[in-house]
Amino acid sequence: MHMHFGVNKALRIINCQFTSNALDDGDGGAIYSVGELYVENSYFYNNMADNYGGAIYTQQTLNSLLFCY
Repeated sequence: MHMHFGVNKALRIINCQFTSNALDDGDGGAIYSVGELYVENSYFYNNMADNYGGAIYTQQTLNSLLFCY
């Protein structure tokens, strides 16, 4: 799955599961963010990226990461 959100928009991810996502050439196996990012009560398992951010890569600050496993 690929989702694209505008640079000036906040992305909020709540109660989600990201399992076995892989990116062969790039960053952020599960999530690649260029804007504000908030992740809460979510599960990350077995995500990979060839470069940076096996599960999450963000070009800006990760604003919030709460209760994630």
